[in-house]
Amino acid sequence: MLRGIVGPPSTAAYERFEEIRKRNARICALSESTRGAELMVHRAIIKILDSTVSSPFNSRMIALDLQSMSNDSNTLVQVCLEWSATVHRYGHARVYIAARLLHELHGIGMNVETPILAFVKSRSDACDLDFSSFYKVVVELVQSRHFSVGRYLQWVIANGLLRRPNVSSVV
Repeated sequence: MLRGIVGPPSTAAYERFEEIRKRNARICALSESTRGAELMVHRAIIKILDSTVSSPFNSRMIALDLQSMSNDSNTLVQVCLEWSATVHRYGHARVYIAARLLHELHGIGMNVETPILAFVKSRSDACDLDFSSFYKVVVELVQSRHFSVGRYLQWVIANGLLRRPNVSSVV
């Protein structure tokens, strides 16, 4: 469709259009393969987290396994939080397992605070999450001094989240 607008195949504009089209196709292909890899990592993390509910586990070893799957603290923390707060699973053990694993991830040098804040900002309106479970995870992290309430309140104010009409979902 755009080829007719750009002009005949011998023009510079047409050649530039083809370069852009090829680059976009390459970027889209990379994006799709990256999403596929991320989805596989996400599923593997969920599988490990699900296995912790039904059998005894060593939280340090699980945290190291999770870190070996993904060095991205944002991915690990967000998947743990989604898993602990999903409405599609039941049981309170998930809350304490997630809190313990986040504690261990913090202990091996991963940042857990920033991904938690990103999770709150990106998922504050999600209907597939039980935020009471999420808040229980955060309370456990606050009690173990792995999450700062002061920094959270600064973040809420700095991001202008107190001005939203649905403040109760953030604070």
